Amino acid sequence: MMFLVRPVLTEPLARAVAAVAGLVGKVTGTFTPFFKYGILFVQSDVGAITLQIDFECSGIIEIMAFLSLLVFFRVYTVAERVIVAICGVLYIMLANALRIIIICEMIHFGGLDLYYLSHALVGRLVFYGLSVLLYFYVFTKPQIIRMRLGKFSSVNTTTTIRTTHALTLFNSFWFFIFFLFSCSTSNSPNGSGSSELTKFLTAAIF
Repeated sequence: MMFLVRPVLTEPLARAVAAVAGLVGKVTGTFTPFFKYGILFVQSDVGAITLQIDFECSGIIEIMAFLSLLVFFRVYTVAERVIVAICGVLYIMLANALRIIIICEMIHFGGLDLYYLSHALVGRLVFYGLSVLLYFYVFTKPQIIRMRLGKFSSVNTTTTIRTTHALTLFNSFWFFIFFLFSCSTSNSPNGSGSSELTKFLTAAIF
């Protein structure tokens, strides 16, 4: 399914993220957005750099992973899943825009030497943390609440704690995998990382 939505949604998502992040750039004057092309132009004291929001930076991978898990998550009703899906997609887009803003601001104030640090580490860690937070409130916490609606006993309490730990570890594991593969993709000299990342996530999600 990723191969079907990638050519359709990548460019619109890249433009949307560039437009949202560009609002901060226009207000602060630290970088200039060209959202029609998914490009951000960042100036610093030692030079300038053009950042293009591509497939990996558009957030489509994280959005598809979130929606795929949500479809098969039976805690919510169908109507609830639709609402949560819309809110979750918007949240991921805003979190991704925040990541882009952090990258641009670090480059503007710290120079071009901070590109790798801001892109491959700081920005991704912020996005990773916000994504885990989303997964906790969408998947882990509702599961705990639904389980606690039954009879209270020591057995149920123990089961709830174990399930909480399992769900939290599961959510953290997958986003940690996304983080590692994203870092390896950004460091790929010939762009082969993107292909490997797509194959892995397609197999893992679907």
